[in-house]
Order: sequence, then C-alpha cells, then structure tokens
Amino acid sequence: MEVPLASASKCELRSVIRFLSAKKVTPIEIHRQLVEVYGEKCMDIKNVRKWSREFNSGRTNVHDEERSGRPSVSDAIVQAVEAEMIKNRRATIRDLEEKLEGVCSSETIRHNLVNNLQKFESDAEVQKEVNTWLREADGEWYSAGIDKLIVRMRKVLEKNGDYVEK
Repeated sequence: MEVPLASASKCELRSVIRFLSAKKVTPIEIHRQLVEVYGEKCMDIKNVRKWSREFNSGRTNVHDEERSGRPSVSDAIVQAVEAEMIKNRRATIRDLEEKLEGVCSSETIRHNLVNNLQKFESDAEVQKEVNTWLREADGEWYSAGIDKLIVRMRKVLEKNGDYVEK
C-alpha cells in the first residue's frame, strides 16, 4: 500500500486540479485521485468542484487572490493557541493543529505564533521574560538538567571529547 504524500500546499493541489480539468477529468474523479495521493484531508469535493469550475472558465492562476486587510482572529482563538503552547512548549504546528482541530486552521495558528504570541518590543523585554520563567521553574527541573549534564559530560570524557548527542 502506498503512503500518501505529506501535506501539500494549496497551489500544488490546485495545479493538479487545473491539469486534470484540462484533460476533461470530472471533479469526482479528480477528488478521488487527490485523496489517493495526498490523503483524506487534502481538499473536500466542494472545493475541487469550485476550482475545476474556475479553471474551466478560463482561470489560470493557482494562487489565492490578494485580499485587503489582515485576517480577523478572535481573542478566544489567541488564548486557545497560547494555552496549548504553554502546555507543551515544544509542540509543532501539526501538534497544535491536532489539538485545536475545528477551532482554527494551521494558517491561523502560524499567524498567532508570529504576530500575537512571540513578539517582544525589546531585548530587555525578552530578558525579563526569560528571567521570570527561570525564577518560576521548579527546583526538580534544575536538578534533572544537572543530572543530564553529568551523564553527557561522562560520555564526552569517555570519547575524549569526540561526542555529539543526536
């Protein structure tokens, strides 16, 4: 069984739709092929029909039209993304997308991370925030870190300094 390709960009999917529409393939068959190659969540049939119709009407551009203004993001969505980030600071966008499925899209998550949750006005503000975080850290967190450091240093010594952890 073939493994579906990892998440495709919108313009990649639209390019496939444009190509297959030009070959007079029906939207239902285009959707079936997209799902077969890219997986179940790549694009719904409604959007395949819409894009097929657009390309059959003469559209050639596979990219989104320019829009004025910035997207509207509610405070509730910002708080939901922030809460998930606080629970797991190493979460990837894909992790957040799974946790917030139905709440917001990956584009909204990216927008929040870049524009709402990781912005500092100055280096001093970053330093203050890091210092606060370190002061609030649990004593066990520091102990565990030192224990890990000891183990790593032993490995470095055993390999005469030729050690890189992977």
